[in-house]
Amino acid sequence: MQTATESTDVARATHETVLRLGGLFMNSTEMAAAAKRQGLSEQVMCLRGRVAAAGEMDAARATELLGSFPRSIVRVAWRHSSALSAAEAAAVYAGVCAEWGHDHLNAVSDAAVVADLAEKVVDASDVVDLPLAGAWRRWQRPTASAARLAHALMLLRELRFGLHLAAIRANGLSIPVVVLASHRGVDSLRRAGWSGSEIAAAQRAARHVGDLGDRCAIVDVEADLGFSSCLGVLDVYAQRTLVDGLARVDWATRPG
Repeated sequence: MQTATESTDVARATHETVLRLGGLFMNSTEMAAAAKRQGLSEQVMCLRGRVAAAGEMDAARATELLGSFPRSIVRVAWRHSSALSAAEAAAVYAGVCAEWGHDHLNAVSDAAVVADLAEKVVDASDVVDLPLAGAWRRWQRPTASAARLAHALMLLRELRFGLHLAAIRANGLSIPVVVLASHRGVDSLRRAGWSGSEIAAAQRAARHVGDLGDRCAIVDVEADLGFSSCLGVLDVYAQRTLVDGLARVDWATRPG
């Protein structure tokens, strides 16, 4: 029987892998091609599509759901993609995910097994306070093994990201403040589109959090515990199978 400590170890060990694998299709040639067909940039298509499963919304709500991007960037994305309905944008986004899976995961021999386990974790999780995970969980899933695995990895990522974002906000913080407290810092925010003035505002906010390091540590612990609870639907063998499967997919998607 898997103990809570073992599940937490699994949650901690797979954190970066889950986020990486579930997001690879977002910055891909497949996403760039789909965006071009819609007359949009890759970033606009990705931002619009990612939240679209949650329905029609304005840029302010989208900024809240995304968490990682400044409202200025999201407003631009919404203005440029206004011709797309939420249903259309979500369909493009999900289609890109499936296409990327077909193009990059066909060599994963146990794709169906890994997809089964990832879906089991997501389907058994409480996503009441995780709008994107909940919205994408309700979306129709591909049936072909490679495409289904890509979609399952995206679902797992939204679950893991949502738990982390919820923990950040529950501790009175925001993603830019947490990023500034990490080794990624200012450069990471710039790459995400945060302007100099927006970064300066986040730096001011960070300076007013006297126990920032402690709070960030608590965030990591709470997010790991949350994902550990989700993993609890799997027995010890299934968790190890999922970990090994994720490692093989990670290896298969590395350049070279």
